Amino acid sequence: MRSTTRLTCLIAGCWLALLVAAATDSASQTSGPEPTTRALVAADNEFGFNLFGQLQRQDEKKNIFFSPLSIATALGMTYNGAAGETGRAMAETLKLAGMSLAEVNQGNAALLAGLKGADPNVELAIANSLWARQGVEFKAEFLTRNRQFYGAAVAALDFRSPMATSTINSWVNSNTKGKIPRIIAEIDAQTVMLLLNAVYFKGRWQTKFDKARTKDESFQRRGDRSCGSHVGRHDHDLGEAAAGALHVRRRPPVLDGYPRRAHRRDPVHGRGGGAGVDEGPGSDRCR
Repeated sequence: MRSTTRLTCLIAGCWLALLVAAATDSASQTSGPEPTTRALVAADNEFGFNLFGQLQRQDEKKNIFFSPLSIATALGMTYNGAAGETGRAMAETLKLAGMSLAEVNQGNAALLAGLKGADPNVELAIANSLWARQGVEFKAEFLTRNRQFYGAAVAALDFRSPMATSTINSWVNSNTKGKIPRIIAEIDAQTVMLLLNAVYFKGRWQTKFDKARTKDESFQRRGDRSCGSHVGRHDHDLGEAAAGALHVRRRPPVLDGYPRRAHRRDPVHGRGGGAGVDEGPGSDRCR
């Protein structure tokens, strides 16, 4: 009878759904080569959008909130232990064609370092760890690469002990500042390693939302459905340009993270002007 072993990846994220399109400039300031970082960012974005499509097709009526960066990072760590058919399949899924393992690791290290200091108004903490079943030996280079490039904490635990889950949950609780106190209830007997990625994110809005200009209105959802929601109004200029059938409008500033509708005030091509309406979720009625 063939025995089965399992490596489990767990993602603990707090308020982070991050595609890394804007992280390249900051990440390129670290020791990682800029072309490598840019190639990894492109791969992560393609993987993230493909994953979004897969998740969205599972239930098109539900909102989706996930962190492509966390998943790509955890799988990148796992990729260091993959070879043969498994390695080729992971590289294809993660869109890493043309990148060596060394380039993947260097790119991830530069990207993670750059994200931590990308914005002084954002508190972002990303932590990784490997929890191995006590008595099971792993290749030294696998553990070394995860420590060196991903800053992973590595520890061996007796998975049969009730203290094992408590230790792992305590690590997650600490690295999400209490937002996720528990991620695992028990450890499967076939699991030989748990690989964890934890994210904590806290940011301040670039432009504050004006509560005095907020009121309840109807928000139109997909199809014929509508729901009540808080709606705020903000006036600002929108630069516009047109060439033939192409008509481009600059995005309004970020307003408290609410969804945005922009309404053109001046129909003349090439002239600025506009008013934006920002709909905030307001309640569970729009979820």
